[in-house]
Amino acid sequence: LDFALVMSLRLSTMSSVLVAVIMVGMADAQQQDPCSYQDCASYCSGQCPFRPNISSAGEDRLTVYRLTPWDVRGMEDHDTGDAGGDLGFLLSKYMRNSACTPPYNTEECFLDDFPIVGQFKVQFDGMYGPYLHCNPTPIPGTKDLVDLSNFTCLYTQPTMPNPWKPTAGTGCLPPCDRVNVSVGKDPAHHIWPGSQKAKSEVSSYFGGYWYSTTKRSECTGTRTPGDGLTPTCTWKVTEEPKFVNASCLANVLFDQLKTVNPTCFAACGPSAGRGDACFSSCVTDTVLGTPGMDNGVDIPQMVTAWETGWTKCPLVPPQQSGKRVKG
Repeated sequence: LDFALVMSLRLSTMSSVLVAVIMVGMADAQQQDPCSYQDCASYCSGQCPFRPNISSAGEDRLTVYRLTPWDVRGMEDHDTGDAGGDLGFLLSKYMRNSACTPPYNTEECFLDDFPIVGQFKVQFDGMYGPYLHCNPTPIPGTKDLVDLSNFTCLYTQPTMPNPWKPTAGTGCLPPCDRVNVSVGKDPAHHIWPGSQKAKSEVSSYFGGYWYSTTKRSECTGTRTPGDGLTPTCTWKVTEEPKFVNASCLANVLFDQLKTVNPTCFAACGPSAGRGDACFSSCVTDTVLGTPGMDNGVDIPQMVTAWETGWTKCPLVPPQQSGKRVKG
């Protein structure tokens, strides 16, 4: 046979064998993985995470962040996000003026109460559950006032009793108490990263994930996440948290955007800043992209700027009872 023909036949045979091996491997993996997406029975039994596609085979050691009022500093019954998850949230909030006024004790305005950003080094068990919305508890008898000393984590389903009970839920929602002790995880802004919808808003452009952690499931003392002991604990803060002034961190991000698109920001004038229509438009165009910047801003570059902010911004001093401490 012709040499070229022989080689062609050999390559064809090798390709067929390789494809067969891959297919067998995929079939084996499917047989070995008992977890499926949002399967109530396997999640509630503790066998599987709620969403295997965004969970881990073992523990996760992460750095997470939270925009928070000046005097709310722990992670118990609170939501956090990774750098991508909180970066867009902070930018979208600080590119516009706030309409909120003191005493900032309403559901819409509590994050304007001398806001700071916390940085938490954490250990999660990796067996993530549904994301819970952790917010200050409404004050009974008022229209929209909230109690900033009392946060509650709820899974917002209009037909579900909250907080979750062992008998709650229907369909493919987890009808079990495990949701109250799992670390919740969801794509930031509940939009899958990389989707067309995510790329259409400053807040969701950077992707990332949000997490919820209940007080009940915190590991204290020598306990570690997923240690198999009773009661179940799923998360732990491993280092002393750090806090910086939210406006300082936002300005670090804005300065980075100005280096990416200097012409746009220069046209707004030297005094343009938060709340200025031209400034806000430049932030949006630089992040999302314009005809001259088709792909939008580089995400790793902005994440690096976010992380650098923790060396550029002064740390907020330890909390002092009854005293507002600004960075």
